[in-house]
Amino acid sequence: MYTWMKLRCLALCLFCAILWGLSPLAALAEEASEETPQPPLPWQFGGPAGKISNSFQTYFQRISGLPTLQERLDFELEGTVSDTIWTAKLLPWAWVREPDAIGALPRKTRAFFELKEGWVDRVSTVWDLRVGNQLISWGAADQINPTDQWNPRDLYDPLNAYKLPMPTAKLNVHPPEYADFTLEVLATPFFRASRLPIDLPESGTKDLSKDDSRWLLPMPTRVSTAAFSAPLEYKITEPTFPSTWQAGARFQALRLGGWDFSASYFNGVEKIPRMTFTKAGNAANPALPITLTLLPSFHRMQLIGIDGSGSVEPWEETFGLRFEGAAVLRDNSRAERAAAQFQPDLIKDDYLNFVVGVDHTVKKKVYGTVLYGNLMYVHYQRISGREQVAGRMLVEGLPNVDPWDHDLVLYLEDRINPTWKVTNTLVGSFDNFDTVVSPAVHMQIIDNLKASLGGDFFFGRKLGFFGQFYDNNRLNLSGSYSF
Repeated sequence: MYTWMKLRCLALCLFCAILWGLSPLAALAEEASEETPQPPLPWQFGGPAGKISNSFQTYFQRISGLPTLQERLDFELEGTVSDTIWTAKLLPWAWVREPDAIGALPRKTRAFFELKEGWVDRVSTVWDLRVGNQLISWGAADQINPTDQWNPRDLYDPLNAYKLPMPTAKLNVHPPEYADFTLEVLATPFFRASRLPIDLPESGTKDLSKDDSRWLLPMPTRVSTAAFSAPLEYKITEPTFPSTWQAGARFQALRLGGWDFSASYFNGVEKIPRMTFTKAGNAANPALPITLTLLPSFHRMQLIGIDGSGSVEPWEETFGLRFEGAAVLRDNSRAERAAAQFQPDLIKDDYLNFVVGVDHTVKKKVYGTVLYGNLMYVHYQRISGREQVAGRMLVEGLPNVDPWDHDLVLYLEDRINPTWKVTNTLVGSFDNFDTVVSPAVHMQIIDNLKASLGGDFFFGRKLGFFGQFYDNNRLNLSGSYSF
């Protein structure tokens, strides 16, 4: 924790130096714009504003050693200060999990703190420069964005993957004579991994129990052959890292025939580690456990992406259309330098990931309610042919960690009135014939107070990403208050 705080302070100092070094460009840009400079306005303060939210999950299956009730409390507070040229924003974010059920580091209660947004922004008529902790959003698709790789995520709960902030320098170039075109450039010297249901040790090796978290239940508990069956235990070591700098750019062309398009490029580090394994134990004695040690490592990647959004109006109805695709080139240079027995686990294929979708709000009310639907197809395709199933040489039945293959996503919403609405989300795989269904009822109690009650239910083959969580069916109760 203290090491990360020091790195963030160092990052802000470095970015301030970059900002100071680029300050002469502001004068050149303003001269080029040939506009009369506006007199500075006095500083204006915004906020405080914030949100408090609380959520409960109760699981139907009572499994020994695992909680059936989990709670999360979130609090965030926002404040800004600005004039005509400069803006600064602080958005601290704190949350508490009860319990914090995570592999290799289970705790009854755990509190987290993030500076969700903490940046300084310098604007001009031609370019803007923002430096500090930021959440970056790329892509035109709805929620599922293959090109959006900048921020890590909190994957403690794989169905509720919150973005985590990154210290970033973001330059936006928007010449007024080319109002329909913008260029966004991102850079950071740092890397931050996604937070997983497994704790990655900072040093050494830790014991890892599948009973630490419900999301580890798909991990096998025994090694079995025709001759013997022995209990299986797990350990995990500290990860290794490549060079951690990251950079990206996104060019946007807006309002071209009623459509918005963008092309993007990212060069950085994969946010989820690759895993290889070692096995220890006496296979001749079934009374002794077999220990499987997980060896995580991070590797670099490149991404080339495109996306677009627009609409069509057949039969006097409006249909929104979106597409987004990414070609991901995974760097195997570190994997190919690893020991021969680790290479089959570490070498990964390049892949294509694209999403196409259509959404529509029915113009006429149906039984007095407003109906909305959003249908998406998600396609994930490996293109190199070198990748193997990690760990298959040592043990069978390790979890499926790839959420997408060839999937259909359907979201339905029935807006009954300004207070009530009913939603349902269905995600299904054509490859594994598994699915998760998430119905919910939402209530807008007053303008800034809302609550919802829903659930997540898993069906289908246990080989699929969603089907393997068949014993994690749950109800979700949440509420939030904004001020």
